[in-house]
Amino acid sequence: MKRYISIILILIILLNTGVAFGATNSPDYEAGYNAGYAIGIENFGKDISSGSAWRTHKSSDEYKNYNFKDPDYGENDYQNGFYAGYEEGLKGAPSKVDYASKLGELLGSIYGYRDFQNGSKSNWEKALPNDRALRRMFDLDMETVEYRESFLIEFKTKFQEFYQISYEKALLEPVRTSLQQGIKDGEDLGKILGATFGAKDYYDNRQSDFTRNLPSDRDIIAEYSLNSDSNEYKDGFLTGFKRAYEIEYNKVFREANKNEILRDEKDAYNHGKEVGKRKGEMVATSDYLQKFTNDWKRSLPNNSDIINDYNLRLQTSKYRDGFIAGFFDGYSEGYQLKFKEFSQGSAMNKTNSALIPIKGGSLNSLDNVFMVSIPSGTYFQQVNLSIDTIYNNNFYVSNLFTKASDNYDVSILNTTTTYDDKKEIEIAFEYYGDKIKGGIYRYIDNRWLYLPSIIEDGVIKTYVKPSSLNTPATFSVFVDSNATVFSDARGHWAKDEINAYVRRGFIHGYIDKTFKPERNISRGEFLTILSRVYNWNLDYYAGNPTRFKDLNAFGTLSSIINYGTAYGYISGYPDGTFKPNNPISYKEVEIIMRRVQNNYYFKWQDIATKMLHERLVKSNSFNNMDNKITRAEVVYMLYHLNANKY
Repeated sequence: MKRYISIILILIILLNTGVAFGATNSPDYEAGYNAGYAIGIENFGKDISSGSAWRTHKSSDEYKNYNFKDPDYGENDYQNGFYAGYEEGLKGAPSKVDYASKLGELLGSIYGYRDFQNGSKSNWEKALPNDRALRRMFDLDMETVEYRESFLIEFKTKFQEFYQISYEKALLEPVRTSLQQGIKDGEDLGKILGATFGAKDYYDNRQSDFTRNLPSDRDIIAEYSLNSDSNEYKDGFLTGFKRAYEIEYNKVFREANKNEILRDEKDAYNHGKEVGKRKGEMVATSDYLQKFTNDWKRSLPNNSDIINDYNLRLQTSKYRDGFIAGFFDGYSEGYQLKFKEFSQGSAMNKTNSALIPIKGGSLNSLDNVFMVSIPSGTYFQQVNLSIDTIYNNNFYVSNLFTKASDNYDVSILNTTTTYDDKKEIEIAFEYYGDKIKGGIYRYIDNRWLYLPSIIEDGVIKTYVKPSSLNTPATFSVFVDSNATVFSDARGHWAKDEINAYVRRGFIHGYIDKTFKPERNISRGEFLTILSRVYNWNLDYYAGNPTRFKDLNAFGTLSSIINYGTAYGYISGYPDGTFKPNNPISYKEVEIIMRRVQNNYYFKWQDIATKMLHERLVKSNSFNNMDNKITRAEVVYMLYHLNANKY
């Protein structure tokens, strides 16, 4: 009996001190904890470290007589438990225990469970020891009469309460557990089957009816071998299964209906928005490059176009409506964001400028696509070079041209107005286009005029005289779909000038795709070239009243001849004829060019000398000024007389 009481007391102490031994604590840890806790209680209020307490304990008989049980941890686990228990004990002794209540609870619980296990009916009065037995069991005769009487009353009250609780729990807990487990297991399996048939019935286009495929009790019992388990488990399983089956069937059936609609509409909207956004970005890019204003509705397709373009007739009406709504939202968003992105980037990359010293230097546009290089000695003091990117679309462009760059304005502020015009300033663009039809153009007299261009890997460049940049100049790159290189001019000494004038539309080749540079040029052809180079306004010229005898032979040259004779650039022959098809001489060209340029100091011989020095070509004019000028010589002369314009 004493041994039984000791066990109960230990349980009470453990309950009050909060000491609990989990399944993870080894026997050595528990023993060390108990020893440390007891020593900690003894040293409560004293300043003794856990290390000192351990060393003292390690030399004690209690420690020496302890037989370590844990093969993996042994003494280390015991020591860890000692430290933990010692620290807990130092916090102070446990609060006062109501032993009568605790002992009544414990003994009542034990006897209630014992009687159930022994097959006895619940009878706490029979199980309760009499007063004599209790006094002897707990040595109550050592206490006062008052304590003894109070103890017995409290003990019996708690004994009765916890005996009945323990007996009831032992009797009914297994049933409750079986029912609970059965219900849970039945619900888990019922949910799965209910969800399966709920979805199946919906997609089979059936009416919602959870009983249609609900198995009978017999089928459920057989399917899940419930007769092998307790009746409580079986009843709980059936209840949970059928309840969960019904709930999950209805839930999945309704969600399948809802999700099909939502998924169809939501997916359609998101898909349409994604497609519309890409389309909007593409159109914004095209509009920006064509210099159109920001207007996302300008090229917005209508509903029919969207349905046809994306094959939406195969979809449901709900999907089509969702797709179209998403497309419009995405198109608007994509267009406006992309257009603003271009505009903001353009604003930040619009103007760049720098001071160029007399030793020369280069300047790039802020987008690094365009560059101007000034060689040393071009200017006699530093100049301010500015490059401005032009994003407007106010310049006329031939429908034969494909734009291959933005437009760039070049301005050079030269305060001294002096420069070496024999130098050449390089104008260059980043370029990866057609090497035959691509070229750099300058905007002059409301038209784009080609400049002789050199195309290398990734770059197209040209050279201009400093005098041509006395006023701001606008440059751009175009691909001319009509550009032609004549085989008989490809190796000619004036090939660059010929190519430039052909690309500018000032002169043309022949039907057989030759230029015939050494052929003599007629009076009518010469006037035609002059009208194009100097941009004669023939549309508003009323005509010259002078009548030539061969007027009927003028044809399309009539207005040009009238214009030239009216302004005194050229005259007819003494016999009253003009003879537009007669070859023109060097002397005639010299006279005409003096009048056209209003420069009576002009001499053809200066051009002939330039040809000789620069191209090593001797003109027939050295022999006689009455000799006839060639097509190549005319182009060469006009090109260099007007070089400061380009």
